[in-house]
Amino acid sequence: MNPAPGRARRLVVCALYGGVVAVLSLVPARTFQELPEPFPGLDKICHFALYGVFAWLILWALRPAAAPGWRAAVAAILFCVAYGTLMECLQRVLPGGRSFSFGDIAANLLGAVLFAAARAAVGRTNPAR
Repeated sequence: MNPAPGRARRLVVCALYGGVVAVLSLVPARTFQELPEPFPGLDKICHFALYGVFAWLILWALRPAAAPGWRAAVAAILFCVAYGTLMECLQRVLPGGRSFSFGDIAANLLGAVLFAAARAAVGRTNPAR
């Protein structure tokens, strides 16, 4: 049995998720301005969660049935941070009222690191995942 088709499908899921993240990152600011913000910092929590899930999905796509090695985890984290930084840079140059934020990049990094660590821990405790 060739595992490549399953891996390809998982990579497509990651690519689609990356597209959703890009859309959410690059739509005009007015799209979200009318939504109530129930508490300060919700934006950073959203960044944390979006990029944490992204790192988890990347590791799942690369090694679905085993704990990811540290190299895979570092690669997933670096990819997420680079992708998030690209989104922040694009926000600065594209019209739409969005702006570059080091705070967003930090939230992306923290989410990617913690979710990658969680994925590695889950993989070690449950090899069937």
